[in-house]
Amino acid sequence: MTTSVESPSIGGSLRMPTLPWLVGFYGLALLAVVWAAATGEWTVAALAVTASAAVAVAVRSPESLLAGWIVLSPWLSYALRYPDLKSVVTFDRLIIPAIICGLLARAVSRDGRLPRIHLGEVAALAFAVVAMASVALLSAEKGYAMRTAVDAFLLPAALLYAVRGGFDVEAGRTAVVLGAVLLGVALPLAGLMEFLTGADVLAYAGASIFRTGIVRPNGPFITDNSYAMVGALVALFLVWSPRALGVRIRGVARSIWIIAIAGAALAAALPLFRTVLATLIVALAVPWIVGLRIRAMARGALVGVLFLVAALPAVLAVSGTAVFQDRIIDPSSGFSRAATYLAGADIVADHPLVGVGLTNYHAYFVEKFGDAWYVEVETVGDEGAESHPHNNVLSVWAELGLLGLVPFVIAGVTMAGEAWRRRDVESIGLMVLYALPGLTLVTCYSSDLNLMVAALVGVMLSRHRTGPTSLPIP
Repeated sequence: MTTSVESPSIGGSLRMPTLPWLVGFYGLALLAVVWAAATGEWTVAALAVTASAAVAVAVRSPESLLAGWIVLSPWLSYALRYPDLKSVVTFDRLIIPAIICGLLARAVSRDGRLPRIHLGEVAALAFAVVAMASVALLSAEKGYAMRTAVDAFLLPAALLYAVRGGFDVEAGRTAVVLGAVLLGVALPLAGLMEFLTGADVLAYAGASIFRTGIVRPNGPFITDNSYAMVGALVALFLVWSPRALGVRIRGVARSIWIIAIAGAALAAALPLFRTVLATLIVALAVPWIVGLRIRAMARGALVGVLFLVAALPAVLAVSGTAVFQDRIIDPSSGFSRAATYLAGADIVADHPLVGVGLTNYHAYFVEKFGDAWYVEVETVGDEGAESHPHNNVLSVWAELGLLGLVPFVIAGVTMAGEAWRRRDVESIGLMVLYALPGLTLVTCYSSDLNLMVAALVGVMLSRHRTGPTSLPIP
């Protein structure tokens, strides 16, 4: 996609804090290290240094801070949290507010006012408010539920608003593309180690990489579906962002860009979610679908068929393995999903308006049906229901009722409608990739995934803002 502004190269320089901010950051970092040496609280010291660095960078270049967060969040979210269990202070809770404040301050300085808020963002914030009210009134584990409401709902909604309205495309596009490239290169490493060795490399308490007897890598995330979804989103963003944002990638950088796309796609494939992989293919076809480019779609389909034929020997070689039998051709998971949805519909019918309370679904299921998934639950194909809903709409409706479901749906539909109105195929593709796997997985409660979607979609939508810091789109 061509633009009317000069396209920078991938190696363009990034704006950094000026000398007074660097001196202030150095002083705070020195105090934090001295305090940690005296008390032994090195994680707290690292969080303090991170917070001061975030403020220093956000003042001068919030776009660079956003790019740095894209690269570091999967890894530092694991390493920097205090306390280790039931964390109160985390990497994301320090960095995301700094990004939001920096971008909104940039918008006020540029336009003399805060960015106009979109109906979809209003609905997303309303959804977060409903979730927090549900925590106060209904949730059994209030600490865990409140962390979900803040991290997975409130912060992503605020981040989307700030990035869409405040991101300086010309100043930040090179940094964001570079950040996505670095993340794509690193993302598959932990997952590959887990897949090959069976050891959880970055283990969260209570999380497991083993399900149904096979390894399901989760990389640097709590869940395997977050790992697959973030990998797919980064791969899609990398395919489109250089052209969409007007960043030229040449020479050795182009080879690294291709490696990053392959790495992110590999991370998406390692957890073996068929829905995620199928949706990634659909999302890649969005520009041709929107443009009704029949010939281009036919050529793409032909290439896909030829690729499948070429890959047939490899498929036959692994067709007898337990992984292939369980995750690719076994229909029992589909039957189990159907039974799960029937059980979820029963729970929705019990409390259709306000729901059973945020994060209460599993406990309510056990109380209603028993602690074994096949006890007194309607079966489909001799498969019983699972005690988790495996569907975003069903999960939101069951836990937050219509009060939560209505703003949840409005947020998604209106933001997608805005992207469609502007024929922004990149944003539409990212939204499709986020939404469709939610038909078979509960992804909307994942904070790392929601924050990544808000950042990447926000960057794409920021191109439509009028003014010198937006990117004209023909």
